[in-house]
Amino acid sequence: MTKKIGNAKNEKLSVNILLAEDDPLSQEIITEMLESIGCKVDIVTNGKELLDSMNRASYNLVLMNCKMPEIDGLQATAEIRHREKLTGKRIPIIALTANAMSDYKQKCMDAGMDDYLSKPFSQEQLSEKLFRWF
Repeated sequence: MTKKIGNAKNEKLSVNILLAEDDPLSQEIITEMLESIGCKVDIVTNGKELLDSMNRASYNLVLMNCKMPEIDGLQATAEIRHREKLTGKRIPIIALTANAMSDYKQKCMDAGMDDYLSKPFSQEQLSEKLFRWF
């Protein structure tokens, strides 16, 4: 996968993102933000769908809502990290949550997430996070 490196304000980022988000409005808004900077986006609505999708396709990064039905973001992250021990590959996971408390951010990091973005967030904040990882 090729990616263009530059600053988040005027460069494009050609990567595959898996968005795990159960809210339809949030899905639409975040997808528009990602596509505006050149990302390809697949959407899942719960942790079970996320794990199934990761078995079928390859992604450069996961944006993970922490509170989803069936399997939440923390449990899904733990399962991804377990699988990665078998494959030797690691995918960056950025937590997406409305819970801005610092102890919850630490809980996400302890679960194996790599970064954290508190909702609501701006296009600029999302772009800065992504360009930091690529």
